[in-house]
Amino acid sequence: MSDPTLPNTQTNRIKKLPPLLINQLAAGEVVTRPASVVKELIENAIDATATHIEVRITQGGMGMIEVRDDGCGIEADDMVMAVTRYATSKVADVANLQGICTLGFRGEALAATAAVSRLTLISSTDDSGIGRQLELAGILTENPTLTPVVHPKGTLVRVQDLYFNVPARRGNLKSIATEFAHIEAVVKQLALVASHVTFELWHGGKRRFMMEGVTNQRYQPEHSQINVTHSSYRHAKLLSRMAVLLPQPFMPDSSEVSWLELSVDLTGLTEQNNQTEQIASASVTAEVWGILMPLSDLSGQNNRQDSKNLLKLIYVNGRLVQDRRIANCLRHCVNEPLSDMGYVLMFNLPSSWLNVNVHPSKQSIKIANLMNILAHVQLAVQAKLDTWQAQLKP
Repeated sequence: MSDPTLPNTQTNRIKKLPPLLINQLAAGEVVTRPASVVKELIENAIDATATHIEVRITQGGMGMIEVRDDGCGIEADDMVMAVTRYATSKVADVANLQGICTLGFRGEALAATAAVSRLTLISSTDDSGIGRQLELAGILTENPTLTPVVHPKGTLVRVQDLYFNVPARRGNLKSIATEFAHIEAVVKQLALVASHVTFELWHGGKRRFMMEGVTNQRYQPEHSQINVTHSSYRHAKLLSRMAVLLPQPFMPDSSEVSWLELSVDLTGLTEQNNQTEQIASASVTAEVWGILMPLSDLSGQNNRQDSKNLLKLIYVNGRLVQDRRIANCLRHCVNEPLSDMGYVLMFNLPSSWLNVNVHPSKQSIKIANLMNILAHVQLAVQAKLDTWQAQLKP
């Protein structure tokens, strides 16, 4: 009889994990909740040059998530590869990691999602009206079947019964209302930066909102809800979309919130680098631009609770990111009589300054020269706020 206090040499041996378990472990990093699935699918659609993205949700994403786009589509021969882990068209070798311009590139999202759901992938690359459909639940079979279906150019991904085979993770999800709120926030945040794309969001068969894509040809400032007389073109387009996203207390006609345009030229930082980097970054204008929303507390009203609704969003080369150092820099700019400050800032930086491959969710990135960048940003933000505060004084 074996001694239970001694290790079992058979069960403690190192062995290779099966593919399904590998993908389910990856799903724990990538597919943290329904909103993360929506984010990954929308980013894929934007990468596919879509101009219209429709998102349909049931039961807060726990019943179904469907993302349809009119992008370039996936070749029939590549559809099986699209749901295979570490398979992507966006990175060919290690050298490509330094200059990634696409939102998705790791080749994990579809495979990880498919491992914990019933996934349907339909795509067409032309205007023939015929596409191919691939279905899988949990694991990709050895001989998957592609079925011809009627489908316009573009891609549709339908995710049903999320975490059906991992009940412990499904039990960690919140209420339908909470999960849908996260989805709605993700769609709106991505819609801000992809202003050329039309977004539709449906929940339970009801359309929650639709934001028309704005282009230089179609945009007409006089139809905007915001006075853009002194706004640059891109600031005006950003403001127009922000008006759709903000809650009522912070709409543009609110007397408590001002709208300040910010533009920070960083070309001086690129000139400090070597000539090789200047050539590589010649097509990129290094800058930070966006909108500041300082909230005044001069009226004596307590706006601190309401100020939680203010947008505080940071984008780097079109990618929504979370960076504590940037957020802290902006927070240090807020002094009395400010109650708080919202912002939507676009960092346009040379790709050689960025390392985006540091986290599976792709929301955390490394930025070279960040301290120099933040020094410029802090000076510009503080100057804007000082001017604004001077105008508030009687």
